[in-house]
Amino acid sequence: ADIDLLTSLLENRQLAGEALPIDPARPPLISKIAYIRHKQQEQRARDAKQERLGQLEPNLKNGVGGLRDYQMLTWLSAYCYHDRSHASLIAKNLMTPGESAGLHESRDALWRIRFALHLGGARQKNTLDFEQQKRLAATFGYRDQRHNLAIEQLMQHYYQHSMRIRRINQRVVSHIEADHQPPQPAVPLTRDYASQHGKLTLRDPASFTQNPNQPWELFQYLQQNPTIREPHPDLVRHIRRHRDSLTNIARRRDADNRRAFLALLAQPGNVHPQLARIHQYGLLYRYIPAFAHITGRMQYDLFHQYTVDQHTLKLIETLDRMVRPDPAYPEAAALLANHKNPALLYLAALFHDIGKGYDGDH
Repeated sequence: ADIDLLTSLLENRQLAGEALPIDPARPPLISKIAYIRHKQQEQRARDAKQERLGQLEPNLKNGVGGLRDYQMLTWLSAYCYHDRSHASLIAKNLMTPGESAGLHESRDALWRIRFALHLGGARQKNTLDFEQQKRLAATFGYRDQRHNLAIEQLMQHYYQHSMRIRRINQRVVSHIEADHQPPQPAVPLTRDYASQHGKLTLRDPASFTQNPNQPWELFQYLQQNPTIREPHPDLVRHIRRHRDSLTNIARRRDADNRRAFLALLAQPGNVHPQLARIHQYGLLYRYIPAFAHITGRMQYDLFHQYTVDQHTLKLIETLDRMVRPDPAYPEAAALLANHKNPALLYLAALFHDIGKGYDGDH
């Protein structure tokens, strides 16, 4: 079956006549899991073209966290559960009411920006380039502040919503995928962890939350066990549900908890995947409150391609790559390999732009 055509048919609207409800017993044209995997592949292809979240000239439609990410959930719900709304997803505990409300709020924010973009004459355009950003910042009433330009305020508003759409998309798609896989018992890995469909789960969620060194020990386990693809969606939801208590001031002040966090940074070549995941789950700016001020913050200059938080993560990723010898930088790998305290180097990278969230610079 032509899956693009199939997706188009999911968008049909009744204009007149008697409603013909979809028969839930009707066999799908392709298996539901095949449709899910195809949509995931489409998303990866879009991401490859748009590079990453936090680009300074984002695509409102096809960019990371753009409207296609929102529509993807609508299509999956329609094909897998015969429901274009979020009601079935919520009823099956694949999405929370709060996530649904957040998605609608962020979708509406992107719709308003896209409508204003097209209203200004850019009808066939979805890229929010610098010229259009200036115009839209004025349209929406933003005003330059001493250390925060109107354009930067507009784009931080946009990035916060696109980040939310992508976060919820990733969690819910993972839940939908799991819902269409054959039941599989969790395979114990350690006293604390198990594996289900190649994803990490908790054997005792209560003990995880009570462990004063969590959530960092969990990310260390993922760091040291690359055969585990990612956390199970139930684990992600558990982390997000308890993220405030997992990063409260008592834990931030606890010496053992700090050592557990720094241990994540002491693995040159393998820091970025977990740190990016920690940021995606909303833990990083809770554990390091100053990071909240640079999350989604635009850098309107000629030197940066990403928001401050994504630029910082890009630097961490670059440090990871330096572990592997590069003919262009032959000394870099040796220097990093011989560094006595690599965690300190990664920590410096993590904090190098933190002042930009406080009307400062490096």
